[in-house]
Amino acid sequence: ANLRKAIENEPKLIDSYVTLSDIYRYSWKEKINLADDVLLEGIQNNPGNRDLISYLARYYKETGDKQNAIKYYRELLRLDPADNDVIKELQKLGAQ
Repeated sequence: ANLRKAIENEPKLIDSYVTLSDIYRYSWKEKINLADDVLLEGIQNNPGNRDLISYLARYYKETGDKQNAIKYYRELLRLDPADNDVIKELQKLGAQ
């Protein structure tokens, strides 16, 4: 509830989205399906934020959602076409 209030009060505070996503993913298994939703909300409130996009791409990769992982790694590559780490991740996923 406190993190939700923090996001409501300060939607530009990136750490609140990441922390809430981690709580949903690792500690509150009944709400695990909301882990990516809160990151998507963060991106909606902070368009082009590399930290949130990167975290979401890794989340999808780690949870086996290859299609969405590729989508968000490509978004990172669009923001920085010379990012070799992102290029390597896309190659590992068989994309690009």
